[in-house]
Amino acid sequence: MHRISFVAAAVVLLAGVSSAQYLFEDFESGVVPPAGWTVTNNGTSAGWVPDPFHSLNGFASAFHDDYTGYNLNSLDSPAADLTGSSSAQLNWDQDNYYPTWTLRCSVLVNGTEVWFIDNYGTGYVTHQVVDLSAYDGNSSVSVSFLYEGDYANEWSLDDITIQDPPPPPPPSHSIFFEDFESGMVPPAGWTENNNGNSAGWELDPFHMLNGLSSAWHDDYTGYNLNGLASPTVDCSGETGVYLEWMQDNVYPTWTLRCWVEVNGNEEWYIDAGSPGGVRQESVDLSAYDGNSAVKIEYIFEGDYANEWSLDDIDVRAPDGGSGGFTLSVANLVAGSTTTLSLANAGPGATCIIAYSVYGGGPTNTPVGSVDLTPPIRQLPAVQADSAGAASISASVPPHVGGLNVWIQAVDLGGPELSNSLAETVG
Repeated sequence: MHRISFVAAAVVLLAGVSSAQYLFEDFESGVVPPAGWTVTNNGTSAGWVPDPFHSLNGFASAFHDDYTGYNLNSLDSPAADLTGSSSAQLNWDQDNYYPTWTLRCSVLVNGTEVWFIDNYGTGYVTHQVVDLSAYDGNSSVSVSFLYEGDYANEWSLDDITIQDPPPPPPPSHSIFFEDFESGMVPPAGWTENNNGNSAGWELDPFHMLNGLSSAWHDDYTGYNLNGLASPTVDCSGETGVYLEWMQDNVYPTWTLRCWVEVNGNEEWYIDAGSPGGVRQESVDLSAYDGNSAVKIEYIFEGDYANEWSLDDIDVRAPDGGSGGFTLSVANLVAGSTTTLSLANAGPGATCIIAYSVYGGGPTNTPVGSVDLTPPIRQLPAVQADSAGAASISASVPPHVGGLNVWIQAVDLGGPELSNSLAETVG
Protein backbone atom coordinates (compact mmCIF):
# COMPACT_ATOMS: atom_id res chain seq x y z
CA MET A 1 0.00 0.00 0.00
CA HIS A 2 1.44 3.36 -1.05
CA ARG A 3 1.17 6.52 1.04
CA ILE A 4 1.20 9.90 -0.67
CA SER A 5 -0.45 13.33 -0.38
CA PHE A 6 -3.94 13.59 -1.86
CA VAL A 7 -5.09 16.88 -3.52
CA ALA A 8 -1.82 18.69 -2.79
CA ALA A 9 0.66 16.77 -4.94
CA ALA A 10 1.08 14.18 -7.73
CA VAL A 11 0.24 16.19 -10.82
CA VAL A 12 0.10 14.66 -14.29
CA LEU A 13 -2.73 14.84 -16.79
CA LEU A 14 -4.51 11.54 -17.21
CA ALA A 15 -4.49 12.23 -20.94
CA GLY A 16 -0.71 11.96 -20.80
CA VAL A 17 -0.50 8.62 -19.00
CA SER A 18 1.52 6.89 -21.71
CA SER A 19 3.36 9.83 -23.27
CA ALA A 20 6.92 10.95 -22.53
CA GLN A 21 7.17 14.25 -20.64
CA TYR A 22 10.13 16.63 -21.05
CA LEU A 23 9.04 19.69 -19.05
CA PHE A 24 6.39 20.25 -16.40
CA GLU A 25 5.70 23.23 -14.16
CA ASP A 26 2.60 23.67 -11.99
CA PHE A 27 3.82 26.63 -9.86
CA GLU A 28 2.72 24.80 -6.70
CA SER A 29 5.89 26.04 -4.99
CA GLY A 30 4.15 29.41 -4.81
CA VAL A 31 7.28 31.09 -6.17
CA VAL A 32 7.47 32.91 -9.51
CA PRO A 33 9.81 32.33 -11.18
CA PRO A 34 10.04 28.75 -9.86
CA ALA A 35 13.34 26.89 -9.60
CA GLY A 36 15.13 26.75 -12.94
CA TRP A 37 12.95 29.43 -14.52
CA THR A 38 13.87 33.08 -15.05
CA VAL A 39 12.04 36.32 -15.76
CA THR A 40 13.04 39.15 -18.07
CA ASN A 41 11.47 42.43 -16.92
CA ASN A 42 11.65 45.83 -18.64
CA GLY A 43 11.36 47.50 -15.24
CA THR A 44 7.95 49.18 -15.57
CA SER A 45 6.20 46.85 -13.11
CA ALA A 46 6.58 43.77 -10.94
CA GLY A 47 6.00 41.66 -14.07
CA TRP A 48 5.38 37.95 -13.55
CA VAL A 49 4.29 37.11 -9.98
CA PRO A 50 2.27 34.45 -8.11
CA ASP A 51 -1.41 34.88 -8.91
CA PRO A 52 -2.89 36.87 -5.98
CA PHE A 53 -6.50 36.29 -6.98
CA HIS A 54 -6.99 32.65 -7.92
CA SER A 55 -5.32 29.48 -9.13
CA LEU A 56 -6.08 27.67 -12.36
CA ASN A 57 -5.07 24.21 -11.14
CA GLY A 58 -4.15 23.24 -7.61
CA PHE A 59 -3.19 26.15 -5.37
CA ALA A 60 -0.95 28.47 -7.40
CA SER A 61 -0.45 29.95 -10.89
CA ALA A 62 1.87 32.43 -12.57
CA PHE A 63 0.27 35.82 -13.27
CA HIS A 64 0.89 39.10 -15.09
CA ASP A 65 -1.35 41.98 -14.06
CA ASP A 66 -2.66 44.77 -16.30
CA TYR A 67 -0.05 47.24 -15.05
CA THR A 68 -0.12 50.86 -16.24
CA GLY A 69 2.89 51.66 -18.37
CA TYR A 70 4.42 49.72 -21.24
CA ASN A 71 5.35 46.18 -20.19
CA LEU A 72 7.41 43.69 -22.18
CA ASN A 73 8.13 40.91 -19.71
CA SER A 74 8.86 37.24 -20.26
CA LEU A 75 8.68 34.12 -18.11
CA ASP A 76 11.37 31.76 -19.37
CA SER A 77 11.63 28.01 -18.81
CA PRO A 78 14.77 25.97 -18.26
CA ALA A 79 16.00 24.01 -21.27
CA ALA A 80 14.18 20.76 -22.04
CA ASP A 81 15.96 17.87 -23.72
CA LEU A 82 13.87 16.63 -26.66
CA THR A 83 16.53 14.25 -27.97
CA GLY A 84 14.14 11.31 -27.76
CA SER A 85 10.92 13.15 -28.55
CA SER A 86 8.41 12.21 -31.22
CA SER A 87 5.89 14.85 -32.31
CA ALA A 88 6.40 16.90 -29.14
CA GLN A 89 3.62 19.20 -27.96
CA LEU A 90 3.55 22.23 -25.67
CA ASN A 91 0.47 22.30 -23.42
CA TRP A 92 -0.66 24.83 -20.84
CA ASP A 93 -3.77 26.18 -19.13
CA GLN A 94 -4.42 29.90 -19.06
CA ASP A 95 -6.88 32.58 -18.06
CA ASN A 96 -6.92 35.68 -20.25
CA TYR A 97 -8.92 38.32 -18.41
CA TYR A 98 -10.05 41.53 -20.23
CA PRO A 99 -9.25 39.82 -23.58
CA THR A 100 -10.40 42.73 -25.76
CA TRP A 101 -7.76 44.92 -24.07
CA THR A 102 -4.94 42.54 -25.01
CA LEU A 103 -2.07 44.08 -26.96
CA ARG A 104 -0.06 40.92 -27.56
CA CYS A 105 0.79 37.90 -25.45
CA SER A 106 2.96 35.32 -27.15
CA VAL A 107 4.92 32.11 -26.71
CA LEU A 108 8.45 31.80 -28.06
CA VAL A 109 10.42 28.59 -28.43
CA ASN A 110 14.17 29.15 -28.67
CA GLY A 111 13.38 32.75 -29.56
CA THR A 112 10.85 32.00 -32.34
CA GLU A 113 7.21 32.94 -31.85
CA VAL A 114 4.97 29.86 -32.13
CA TRP A 115 1.69 31.22 -30.69
CA PHE A 116 0.08 34.54 -29.76
CA ILE A 117 -3.13 36.27 -28.74
CA ASP A 118 -4.13 39.88 -29.32
CA ASN A 119 -7.40 41.73 -28.80
CA TYR A 120 -9.14 39.20 -31.05
CA GLY A 121 -7.91 36.29 -28.94
CA THR A 122 -10.00 33.99 -26.79
CA GLY A 123 -10.58 35.05 -23.21
CA TYR A 124 -11.29 33.20 -19.99
CA VAL A 125 -9.91 29.80 -19.00
CA THR A 126 -8.69 27.67 -21.91
CA HIS A 127 -6.31 24.79 -22.57
CA GLN A 128 -3.73 25.49 -25.28
CA VAL A 129 -1.72 23.04 -27.39
CA VAL A 130 1.14 23.97 -29.76
CA ASP A 131 2.93 21.55 -32.10
CA LEU A 132 6.65 21.43 -31.31
CA SER A 133 7.52 18.55 -33.65
CA ALA A 134 9.94 20.89 -35.46
CA TYR A 135 12.09 20.67 -32.32
CA ASP A 136 12.07 16.86 -32.04
CA GLY A 137 15.59 15.62 -31.36
CA ASN A 138 16.80 19.01 -30.10
CA SER A 139 18.70 18.71 -26.82
CA SER A 140 17.98 22.28 -25.66
CA VAL A 141 14.48 23.71 -26.06
CA SER A 142 13.37 26.68 -23.96
CA VAL A 143 9.92 28.26 -23.81
CA SER A 144 9.20 31.93 -23.07
CA PHE A 145 5.79 33.40 -22.23
CA LEU A 146 6.00 37.04 -23.32
CA TYR A 147 3.52 39.62 -22.06
CA GLU A 148 3.26 42.95 -23.93
CA GLY A 149 0.81 45.67 -23.00
CA ASP A 150 0.01 48.94 -21.24
CA TYR A 151 -2.99 48.70 -18.89
CA ALA A 152 -4.06 45.74 -21.02
CA ASN A 153 -5.19 42.21 -20.11
CA GLU A 154 -4.42 39.98 -17.14
CA TRP A 155 -2.75 36.67 -18.05
CA SER A 156 -2.48 33.60 -15.79
CA LEU A 157 -0.58 30.39 -16.63
CA ASP A 158 -0.51 26.91 -15.12
CA ASP A 159 0.49 23.30 -15.82
CA ILE A 160 3.01 24.11 -18.56
CA THR A 161 4.06 20.83 -20.18
CA ILE A 162 6.19 19.65 -23.07
CA GLN A 163 5.37 16.05 -23.90
CA ASP A 164 4.85 13.61 -26.72
CA PRO A 165 1.19 13.34 -27.73
CA PRO A 166 -0.93 10.84 -25.80
CA PRO A 167 -1.84 7.51 -27.43
CA PRO A 168 -5.01 7.33 -29.53
CA PRO A 169 -8.31 6.68 -27.73
CA PRO A 170 -9.49 3.10 -27.32
CA PRO A 171 -11.67 1.60 -30.07
CA SER A 172 -15.24 2.85 -30.16
CA HIS A 173 -18.18 2.71 -32.54
CA SER A 174 -20.73 5.23 -33.72
CA ILE A 175 -24.37 4.70 -32.81
CA PHE A 176 -25.73 7.81 -34.56
CA PHE A 177 -24.06 10.40 -36.81
CA GLU A 178 -25.13 13.61 -38.57
CA ASP A 179 -22.78 15.74 -40.70
CA PHE A 180 -25.40 17.95 -42.45
CA GLU A 181 -23.88 17.06 -45.82
CA SER A 182 -27.40 16.75 -47.26
CA GLY A 183 -27.41 20.54 -47.31
CA MET A 184 -30.72 20.56 -45.44
CA VAL A 185 -31.37 21.96 -41.95
CA PRO A 186 -33.13 20.28 -40.30
CA PRO A 187 -31.91 17.13 -42.06
CA ALA A 188 -34.12 14.08 -42.55
CA GLY A 189 -35.48 12.77 -39.26
CA TRP A 190 -34.59 15.93 -37.33
CA THR A 191 -37.09 18.57 -36.20
CA GLU A 192 -36.81 22.27 -35.40
CA ASN A 193 -38.63 23.91 -32.51
CA ASN A 194 -38.80 27.62 -33.38
CA ASN A 195 -40.43 30.35 -31.29
CA GLY A 196 -41.16 32.33 -34.47
CA ASN A 197 -38.92 35.38 -34.03
CA SER A 198 -36.41 34.38 -36.71
CA ALA A 199 -35.45 31.76 -39.30
CA GLY A 200 -33.81 29.88 -36.41
CA TRP A 201 -31.63 26.92 -37.37
CA GLU A 202 -30.56 26.91 -41.01
CA LEU A 203 -27.68 25.99 -43.31
CA ASP A 204 -24.52 27.95 -42.48
CA PRO A 205 -24.20 30.57 -45.27
CA PHE A 206 -20.67 31.65 -44.36
CA HIS A 207 -18.52 28.59 -43.70
CA MET A 208 -18.55 24.93 -42.85
CA LEU A 209 -16.77 23.21 -40.00
CA ASN A 210 -16.19 19.85 -41.70
CA GLY A 211 -17.10 18.79 -45.23
CA LEU A 212 -19.42 21.02 -47.22
CA SER A 213 -22.09 22.21 -44.80
CA SER A 214 -22.97 22.86 -41.15
CA ALA A 215 -26.03 23.77 -39.11
CA TRP A 216 -26.08 27.38 -37.91
CA HIS A 217 -28.03 29.83 -35.76
CA ASP A 218 -27.48 33.53 -36.46
CA ASP A 219 -27.43 36.35 -33.89
CA TYR A 220 -30.94 37.47 -34.79
CA THR A 221 -32.46 40.55 -33.16
CA GLY A 222 -35.39 39.61 -30.96
CA TYR A 223 -35.66 36.90 -28.33
CA ASN A 224 -34.95 33.46 -29.78
CA LEU A 225 -35.48 30.11 -28.08
CA ASN A 226 -35.01 27.61 -30.87
CA GLY A 227 -34.14 23.92 -30.72
CA LEU A 228 -32.72 21.49 -33.27
CA ALA A 229 -33.78 18.00 -32.21
CA SER A 230 -32.42 14.65 -33.39
CA PRO A 231 -34.46 11.59 -34.23
CA THR A 232 -34.64 8.92 -31.53
CA VAL A 233 -31.30 7.17 -30.98
CA ASP A 234 -31.30 3.52 -29.89
CA CYS A 235 -28.64 2.91 -27.20
CA SER A 236 -29.90 -0.55 -26.26
CA GLY A 237 -27.08 -2.82 -25.17
CA GLU A 238 -24.54 0.02 -25.06
CA THR A 239 -22.35 1.08 -22.12
CA GLY A 240 -20.22 4.20 -21.78
CA VAL A 241 -22.28 6.20 -24.29
CA TYR A 242 -20.97 9.69 -25.09
CA LEU A 243 -21.79 12.53 -27.48
CA GLU A 244 -19.27 14.45 -29.60
CA TRP A 245 -19.68 17.35 -32.02
CA MET A 246 -17.77 20.20 -33.65
CA GLN A 247 -18.89 23.77 -33.09
CA ASP A 248 -17.98 27.38 -33.73
CA ASN A 249 -19.18 29.96 -31.22
CA VAL A 250 -18.76 33.45 -32.71
CA TYR A 251 -19.14 36.52 -30.45
CA PRO A 252 -18.88 34.30 -27.34
CA THR A 253 -19.09 37.13 -24.80
CA TRP A 254 -22.54 38.00 -26.22
CA THR A 255 -23.85 34.49 -25.55
CA LEU A 256 -26.95 34.33 -23.38
CA ARG A 257 -27.20 30.54 -23.16
CA CYS A 258 -26.88 27.67 -25.60
CA TRP A 259 -27.31 24.14 -24.34
CA VAL A 260 -27.78 20.46 -25.12
CA GLU A 261 -30.78 18.60 -23.77
CA VAL A 262 -31.00 14.80 -23.70
CA ASN A 263 -34.48 13.45 -23.08
CA GLY A 264 -35.37 16.83 -21.60
CA ASN A 265 -32.36 17.02 -19.27
CA GLU A 266 -29.71 19.72 -19.72
CA GLU A 267 -26.36 17.94 -20.10
CA TRP A 268 -24.11 20.77 -21.38
CA TYR A 269 -24.22 24.54 -21.90
CA ILE A 270 -22.27 27.66 -22.82
CA ASP A 271 -22.90 31.22 -21.69
CA ALA A 272 -21.04 34.55 -21.82
CA GLY A 273 -18.18 33.15 -19.74
CA SER A 274 -17.50 30.23 -22.08
CA PRO A 275 -14.78 29.95 -24.74
CA GLY A 276 -15.48 30.85 -28.35
CA GLY A 277 -14.02 29.67 -31.62
CA VAL A 278 -13.94 26.26 -33.25
CA ARG A 279 -13.85 23.43 -30.71
CA GLN A 280 -14.71 19.78 -30.37
CA GLU A 281 -17.07 19.18 -27.48
CA SER A 282 -17.88 15.96 -25.64
CA VAL A 283 -20.62 15.01 -23.18
CA ASP A 284 -20.89 11.84 -21.11
CA LEU A 285 -24.23 10.14 -21.79
CA SER A 286 -23.58 6.98 -19.77
CA ALA A 287 -26.70 7.80 -17.74
CA TYR A 288 -28.60 6.77 -20.88
CA ASP A 289 -26.78 3.44 -21.36
CA GLY A 290 -29.24 0.78 -22.52
CA ASN A 291 -31.97 3.34 -23.31
CA SER A 292 -33.72 2.58 -26.61
CA ALA A 293 -35.16 6.09 -27.02
CA VAL A 294 -32.54 8.81 -26.58
CA LYS A 295 -33.39 12.21 -28.07
CA ILE A 296 -30.81 15.03 -28.33
CA GLU A 297 -31.68 18.70 -28.80
CA TYR A 298 -29.39 21.69 -29.37
CA ILE A 299 -31.11 24.81 -28.02
CA PHE A 300 -30.17 28.42 -28.81
CA GLU A 301 -31.38 31.19 -26.49
CA GLY A 302 -30.53 34.84 -27.08
CA ASP A 303 -31.44 38.25 -28.45
CA TYR A 304 -28.80 39.66 -30.83
CA ALA A 305 -26.37 37.31 -29.13
CA ASN A 306 -23.78 34.87 -30.46
CA GLU A 307 -23.64 32.85 -33.69
CA TRP A 308 -23.52 29.07 -33.17
CA SER A 309 -22.50 26.48 -35.78
CA LEU A 310 -22.69 22.68 -35.39
CA ASP A 311 -21.26 19.77 -37.35
CA ASP A 312 -20.37 16.06 -37.09
CA ILE A 313 -22.78 15.24 -34.27
CA ASP A 314 -21.76 11.73 -33.18
CA VAL A 315 -23.21 9.46 -30.47
CA ARG A 316 -20.56 6.83 -29.65
CA ALA A 317 -19.77 4.01 -27.24
CA PRO A 318 -16.50 2.22 -26.46
CA ASP A 319 -16.08 -1.27 -27.87
CA GLY A 320 -16.70 -3.84 -25.12
CA GLY A 321 -18.51 -3.46 -21.82
CA SER A 322 -17.65 -1.66 -18.59
CA GLY A 323 -17.43 -4.84 -16.44
CA GLY A 324 -17.41 -4.76 -12.66
CA PHE A 325 -14.30 -2.63 -12.06
CA THR A 326 -15.16 -0.49 -9.02
CA LEU A 327 -13.63 2.33 -6.98
CA SER A 328 -14.41 3.27 -3.38
CA VAL A 329 -12.98 5.85 -0.96
CA ALA A 330 -12.90 5.90 2.84
CA ASN A 331 -12.08 8.59 5.43
CA LEU A 332 -11.75 11.52 3.03
CA VAL A 333 -11.29 13.97 5.88
CA ALA A 334 -9.02 17.04 6.07
CA GLY A 335 -5.91 16.33 8.10
CA SER A 336 -6.44 12.56 7.96
CA THR A 337 -5.38 9.64 5.76
CA THR A 338 -7.82 8.52 3.10
CA THR A 339 -7.82 5.09 1.50
CA LEU A 340 -8.91 4.54 -2.09
CA SER A 341 -9.69 0.94 -3.01
CA LEU A 342 -10.18 -0.89 -6.30
CA ALA A 343 -11.99 -4.18 -6.92
CA ASN A 344 -12.47 -6.42 -9.95
CA ALA A 345 -9.51 -5.10 -11.94
CA GLY A 346 -7.61 -7.54 -14.14
CA PRO A 347 -5.32 -9.81 -12.11
CA GLY A 348 -1.95 -8.07 -11.85
CA ALA A 349 -3.23 -5.08 -13.85
CA THR A 350 -1.68 -1.62 -13.57
CA CYS A 351 -4.32 0.85 -12.37
CA ILE A 352 -4.37 4.61 -11.98
CA ILE A 353 -6.71 6.66 -9.80
CA ALA A 354 -7.24 10.22 -11.01
CA TYR A 355 -9.13 13.16 -9.59
CA SER A 356 -10.29 16.69 -10.33
CA VAL A 357 -11.32 19.53 -8.05
CA TYR A 358 -12.99 21.37 -10.97
CA GLY A 359 -15.93 19.14 -11.89
CA GLY A 360 -17.29 15.85 -13.13
CA GLY A 361 -16.50 16.18 -16.82
CA PRO A 362 -17.08 14.56 -19.17
CA THR A 363 -13.65 14.70 -20.81
CA ASN A 364 -12.35 12.58 -23.67
CA THR A 365 -9.00 10.95 -22.86
CA PRO A 366 -6.94 8.15 -24.39
CA VAL A 367 -8.64 5.73 -21.97
CA GLY A 368 -12.20 6.87 -22.78
CA SER A 369 -14.66 9.54 -21.67
CA VAL A 370 -14.02 10.25 -17.99
CA ASP A 371 -16.22 11.96 -15.41
CA LEU A 372 -13.51 14.49 -14.57
CA THR A 373 -13.02 18.10 -15.63
CA PRO A 374 -9.50 19.25 -16.61
CA PRO A 375 -7.06 19.72 -15.11
CA ILE A 376 -7.08 16.03 -14.23
CA ARG A 377 -4.44 14.86 -11.75
CA GLN A 378 -3.39 11.31 -11.08
CA LEU A 379 -2.05 9.39 -8.11
CA PRO A 380 0.87 6.97 -8.47
CA ALA A 381 0.03 3.76 -10.33
CA VAL A 382 -0.90 0.68 -8.28
CA GLN A 383 -0.85 -2.98 -9.28
CA ALA A 384 -3.85 -5.20 -8.64
CA ASP A 385 -3.31 -8.51 -6.88
CA SER A 386 -4.36 -11.89 -8.27
CA ALA A 387 -7.95 -11.21 -7.17
CA GLY A 388 -8.05 -7.83 -8.95
CA ALA A 389 -7.87 -5.75 -5.76
CA ALA A 390 -5.61 -2.77 -5.04
CA SER A 391 -5.52 0.22 -2.71
CA ILE A 392 -3.58 3.39 -2.08
CA SER A 393 -3.48 5.67 0.98
CA ALA A 394 -2.97 9.42 0.85
CA SER A 395 -2.63 12.21 3.39
CA VAL A 396 -5.38 14.82 3.04
CA PRO A 397 -4.06 18.36 3.68
CA PRO A 398 -5.62 20.02 6.75
CA HIS A 399 -6.78 23.14 4.87
CA VAL A 400 -9.03 21.50 2.24
CA GLY A 401 -12.14 20.74 4.32
CA GLY A 402 -15.30 21.33 2.27
CA LEU A 403 -13.49 20.94 -1.06
CA ASN A 404 -15.43 19.01 -3.72
CA VAL A 405 -13.45 16.23 -5.40
CA TRP A 406 -14.37 14.02 -8.36
CA ILE A 407 -12.50 10.68 -8.56
CA GLN A 408 -12.28 7.86 -11.12
CA ALA A 409 -9.89 5.00 -11.87
CA VAL A 410 -8.68 3.18 -14.96
CA ASP A 411 -7.44 -0.38 -15.42
CA LEU A 412 -4.82 0.17 -18.12
CA GLY A 413 -5.01 -3.47 -19.20
CA GLY A 414 -8.35 -2.82 -20.95
CA PRO A 415 -8.33 0.04 -20.71
CA GLU A 416 -11.41 -0.08 -18.46
CA LEU A 417 -12.89 2.76 -16.43
CA SER A 418 -14.33 2.37 -12.96
CA ASN A 419 -17.41 4.03 -11.56
CA SER A 420 -16.90 7.71 -10.76
CA LEU A 421 -17.26 9.32 -7.34
CA ALA A 422 -18.25 12.87 -6.38
CA GLU A 423 -17.03 13.50 -2.83
CA THR A 424 -16.68 16.41 -0.40
CA VAL A 425 -13.66 16.52 1.90
CA GLY A 426 -14.91 16.32 5.48
